[in-house]
Amino acid sequence: MATLTLTVPMPGIAPLPARPTTRSYLGHRFENQLAISGAERDALDRWLVRSVRRVSDRTALVEQGAPPSDLYIVLDGWCCRYRAGTTGARQVVAIHLPGDVCDFNSFVAQRMDSTVEAVGELTVACVSRSALNEITAAHPRLSQGLWWDSMVASSTAREWLFSLGQRNARERIAHLLCELYQRLANVGLASGGAIPMPLTQGDLGSACGMTPEHTNRTLRELRESGLIGIEPRMTRLRDRQALEEIASFNPDYLHFAAPPLG
Repeated sequence: MATLTLTVPMPGIAPLPARPTTRSYLGHRFENQLAISGAERDALDRWLVRSVRRVSDRTALVEQGAPPSDLYIVLDGWCCRYRAGTTGARQVVAIHLPGDVCDFNSFVAQRMDSTVEAVGELTVACVSRSALNEITAAHPRLSQGLWWDSMVASSTAREWLFSLGQRNARERIAHLLCELYQRLANVGLASGGAIPMPLTQGDLGSACGMTPEHTNRTLRELRESGLIGIEPRMTRLRDRQALEEIASFNPDYLHFAAPPLG
């Protein structure tokens, strides 16, 4: 399969040559969850680097209302999924981290119902329908892994909806920080309570249904209480147990096979 090329140049999005095979975060997730074999892991890692794009900070990878194209899998970096209203108001409805699958419904949807935007530099694998059929036919257990990822995305969306309806501002922020830490720790990208944090306060507030002012005030309260530390591009969960208690955080909805270390 040839490396993807763009017929129409898109600012902020660049196709890359096929990359050397590396150990992917998606493969790490599947190893943890499904105990895939070494051969399955190697096949997945080779498959993911066939067609790769780099997306610049705050550039849309997928546009709300546009016809879908490929399936995207995050190789490196973060992105936010948001819905935009007719007034221009935006609500972040998902945060995609390394190893996450974006737009699993892209092969059946007529129009995309949300926008996916890079937060910092983002690298994604671009997977066509034929490429997906090829890898899942050759390695059926990888298909099971993709369905598991889709289940986790749906379960996480339900947990976010519960937060918006049943948790107060302090609990929402604490819950989201605990979730991000657990998801990153599951792929080896967080430990010791430290979260690499490219999100702005505006992103966090939008994900939690809060105004920027309310978000700033809530983060300040958590920091002054000694629960978190905020540094440039880094958030530290100084008392993770207390944050989990505040948020009533239970990671069962993330459907890990075993609790991530860290």
